[in-house]
Amino acid sequence: MQQCYGFGLEGSCKSALIGSQIPTPKGYYGTAGGVLETACLMYDAYLDPTMFVQALEGQYVNETVHNIYC
Repeated sequence: MQQCYGFGLEGSCKSALIGSQIPTPKGYYGTAGGVLETACLMYDAYLDPTMFVQALEGQYVNETVHNIYC
């Protein structure tokens, strides 16, 4: 999570997810999105377990999610 934390500007993020085989969102580093890669995703909301659903086979491998304070 420390790797993700370094990407956030103060006050810009409240939580982060890092892992492998994550489908990137549209605009991720200027891409069209949908590419499976190791990614650090930042969120402007605090996350809780009820927000998650079962991932497709082979996606979100070794992922970790934490609420942080950038």
